[in-house]
Amino acid sequence: MLAVLVCSSYSFQQGDSAEELCLPLLVWPVVWLMELMESQEEGMPARRLVLSGVLGGCVLWIKFTLLGMVAGWLIALALRPAPGRRLRALGRAAGWFALGGALATLPWILYFGLNGALGDWLKTYLYDNLFLYGAAQGGGLAGRLKEMAVSAASWLGENLRYAPLLLMALGWSLRRGARERA
Repeated sequence: MLAVLVCSSYSFQQGDSAEELCLPLLVWPVVWLMELMESQEEGMPARRLVLSGVLGGCVLWIKFTLLGMVAGWLIALALRPAPGRRLRALGRAAGWFALGGALATLPWILYFGLNGALGDWLKTYLYDNLFLYGAAQGGGLAGRLKEMAVSAASWLGENLRYAPLLLMALGWSLRRGARERA
């Protein structure tokens, strides 16, 4: 049901959006993590870690602002209780994941490197998007918080199909968290 609601949301009506194209790349590592958490195995197989790194690397070069999901996945994997040599297993997992990310990055480096445009590529995609795009909007912290609130309200209004479900889930989570802290 959630997949139907997400894919029919306002954000995906026109098609061909980076978010839409990245959905499968973000979902498979989550499925593998859920399978791992349900199993009795100590860690994720190297093959799945490398594939997760490749998928995360693809997300990085499609739209790096979607890496929050990848970061959450990595944190969940790192915090998973593992008996025995936890630090060693964590380092192994990080290495396999990084190898996958490097494999996804290699074609980009080759293409832009062979065309003498590595600096232009990195400046445009990373530097300009990280430091110039946000700075052009201005307004400081208060302005950005206001813009975030307006954007969230607009998104909720445009996605009335599941906004109530999302708000109920958020309220339920907050109440549950407050009860657990008390």
